[in-house]
This record gives sequence, structure tokens and C-alpha cells, in this order.
Amino acid sequence: MTKIIQVLFYLLGVTIFGYSQTTDYSQFNGSSVKVSTTHRLTEPYFHGYNPNYIAAAFYKSQDQFKYSTVEELLTALFSSDTKERYEACFLNGKATAIANEVLKRRSSADTLTNYFSLIHKLEFQHEGKLTSIVKYFEIKEGKKDARPSSIQAQQVNGRWYITTEPALNDLEYTFRLLKTDAFWLVKSKQPSKDPDINYIIENSKDESKVLNITKLAAILREWDEKNYTDKLAKICDI
Repeated sequence: MTKIIQVLFYLLGVTIFGYSQTTDYSQFNGSSVKVSTTHRLTEPYFHGYNPNYIAAAFYKSQDQFKYSTVEELLTALFSSDTKERYEACFLNGKATAIANEVLKRRSSADTLTNYFSLIHKLEFQHEGKLTSIVKYFEIKEGKKDARPSSIQAQQVNGRWYITTEPALNDLEYTFRLLKTDAFWLVKSKQPSKDPDINYIIENSKDESKVLNITKLAAILREWDEKNYTDKLAKICDI
């Protein structure tokens, strides 16, 4: 009999939805959107997790590790207690460096107060592969990291892997910083009463009035370099 380990509770003032062995991941497919970079993205879908999704150390034995969705991939990443399991989350085992102490801390931590809190994701086709960019915060002993994190991931033969594609750096940078509600705001063609938001709306579109991430990333980087913290805080987690 499948044991459900689904948790719904209030932490840090946010309602959070936890992992379940019976989770229907189709609910996280997202909404079709129009987004461009140097070219129009193919079949992009945007999903904001509401409530936020927990990816914690729920996997203990090898037969529990799953990678058929990006949500499972991030759960596997947090659950990894060895370098082998950690590297298995990355395409061709090309993993970013991590200390053994971090693996041990995460994999043995209390799942109620230590986890990745998934915020939103953008999925699209990139060079013929289903690709996802996921924004999340790491929660450590109930305290949220000051700045958000993100991953790029690709589906290969039905399995998701963490990847690093330089061509997607602007996308990852932008969707890591953007607040979920702000994505819909800057994507809008309607003018805003806020001059800073209106500046972004007017200057981050392509010729077809579609949100261009390359242009948006350039604005965010300029504001960051000039320490326009108040402007960034209107649409970004900084």
C-alpha cells in the first residue's frame, strides 16, 4: 500500500505543498505563453507553484529515486547523500562541486524545516529537447536563503537531468530573479501606473510586442550594476 507523505502546513507565512508518492505532476504543466530571446521560444509554458512545492530529502533507498519530472529531479538532488547519487542528477554526471558535508546535512535534515521551495518554472523546447528552468529558494532550519536559486534541466529519453546551456543564461538569470506575479506584469501590453514597471513593459518587447528575455535581462543587469535596489525590488527577489 502506497504511503502518502504529503504535507500541507504554514511556514514562513507561506502555504507549502509537500511531496507525495501519488502526486499528479500534470497539475504543474503550466500555461502557454509567448516569450522570445534572440528567437521565439518553441512551445513555452510557465507555471507558478501555488502553494510552493517542497523538494526535500524524501528519497531514502535507491528504488525511491525518480527523475521523470523536474519536481522529482529536485527532490532527488536534495535527497542525495552520496556523490554518486548527486552526480546522477546531472547530464553525463557533469555535476557542480559540492561538499560531502552539504550532502550529509541535506539528506539527513528534518524535511519540515529543510528543503527546496519551488517558486515557478518555464518549460519549452530547446534544440529538440524539452527544457525547464526552475526557480527555488533553499530553506535551512526554517530560514529562507536571502537570494533565490535556479536550475536548467533537460529531458533525455524520458528522464530529467540538470544541465548547463550558456545559450540559456539570460533566461535562467531573468526567471531566477523575477517574482512570479511580476512575470505576468512585465509580459503585459497594458501600461502601468508605476513608471519603473512601465519602462520595463515598453523596453522589453520585440517587434511583435512579445516579451523578449534578452532585453529584459539587460535592463535587470543594468539596474543591478547601478544598485537600483528599489527599482529591482518591485519585480525581483533580491
